[in-house]
Amino acid sequence: MNSTQTYAVTGMTCGHCESSVRDKVSALPGVQA
Repeated sequence: MNSTQTYAVTGMTCGHCESSVRDKVSALPGVQA
């Protein structure tokens, strides 16, 4: 079963913050960020 969920993450003040969160979330099994 495949499903899609979208989450909005607010409060990122720089590109490095966004990149750090994206890298960590992408490392989770079955997650695309």
